Amino acid sequence: MRTILLLAGLLVGHAHGLQAATNAPTLADYQATYERERDKIRTNNAAVLAADGDYWKTLDSLAADFKKQGDFENTVALAAERKRFEATRMVPDQPPTNTTAAIVKAQADYRAALARAEVERAKQTVKLNTSYVKALKALIKTYLADDKMAEAEAANKEMKLAEAALKKAADTLAIAPAGDAPAPSAGAEDADSSGVSAAGTTLPANMRMGLVLYYNFDKDEGGKVSDASAKHNNGTVHGATWTSQGRIGGAYDFNGRDAYISGPNVISGFRTFSFLAWVRIRAITHESYMGIW
Repeated sequence: MRTILLLAGLLVGHAHGLQAATNAPTLADYQATYERERDKIRTNNAAVLAADGDYWKTLDSLAADFKKQGDFENTVALAAERKRFEATRMVPDQPPTNTTAAIVKAQADYRAALARAEVERAKQTVKLNTSYVKALKALIKTYLADDKMAEAEAANKEMKLAEAALKKAADTLAIAPAGDAPAPSAGAEDADSSGVSAAGTTLPANMRMGLVLYYNFDKDEGGKVSDASAKHNNGTVHGATWTSQGRIGGAYDFNGRDAYISGPNVISGFRTFSFLAWVRIRAITHESYMGIW
């Protein structure tokens, strides 16, 4: 949090008081400072690591209690859970019905901790982008006063990107209830308390960071596809056919001509992004193509 506040002072201070200096900061300077602080937020996994550590401690405590009680079944179940978590670093959204209540509660606490971490990340992003937008507005004013129209135009474009990023982070906070856990996206009944699910499991921490859209295609929703990222970026099916024979869970079959799934423009406001999908291609012709709109 201290870093964000310092950045706000740095950006605003530059915009208001330092332009007259010989080496007054430029838009590139602001961008470099912003991107450095943004990357610090994105790569800070301390809360996730803390949640992992707390979960391990809970499992250790439960194991000790079960052994003291002479509870063979739950001791075996606890050992299996430790092995599963060590291999996957995930907890199931809906534990098997025979899972002991103590393990179910531990898993729920773990998911809640991850959800709180995501909300805190969104709060930091909102503060960072708010200060950045404010600084850019002041910079634009300075450029206009100096009749530097090209520089003002570039700064204005950058401000629009920052405003879009600010809105995305603010939207994440807007859907979070009082308990600081983001609500599941509409129609994604199988999403966990963080709003993110993958074939019945919580996504690993490195996949949750910065996620803005996630279609798992695990069920036929009658012409729509629910976004399990908690960002409400739901899609609409056009001509594609759902099948249960996906690489992991369900999938959609496209005819290679006019079938597609449309959704919101989730990459607006980002200079770089990653896109990942399982695709099985039957044949490639001059009429076949894959695109992102």
